[in-house]
Amino acid sequence: MSVRPYVDNTIAFEDFAVKENIRDIASDNLAFCMRCHIFTCAPKCGKSEDEFFGVKKTSSGKEFDNTCCGGGDTHFNDPGEAEIDCIKKLIEFKRQIIDGIRLFYMNA
Repeated sequence: MSVRPYVDNTIAFEDFAVKENIRDIASDNLAFCMRCHIFTCAPKCGKSEDEFFGVKKTSSGKEFDNTCCGGGDTHFNDPGEAEIDCIKKLIEFKRQIIDGIRLFYMNA
């Protein structure tokens, strides 16, 4: 099983990850460029079609090269119990962001 919850790499996420004790699990499961979206990622990453499109990303205070700039920040292959708990928390974090955006526009 492979799961790729999409969570923008933001300061809010870093704070959430520390609070929920999932920072290391999320960092250990970063998604790396696999050239799966050649035409959509190339403009985002500023690379040609012949290159890997990954970007440099900082997570948990560590820098990673060639991380995915398209479909998601994390990629879990055959997740265990701790990883599934992390996935649930990532989904909850994304729900909080969506709810916050919805409230913002409802009150605008």
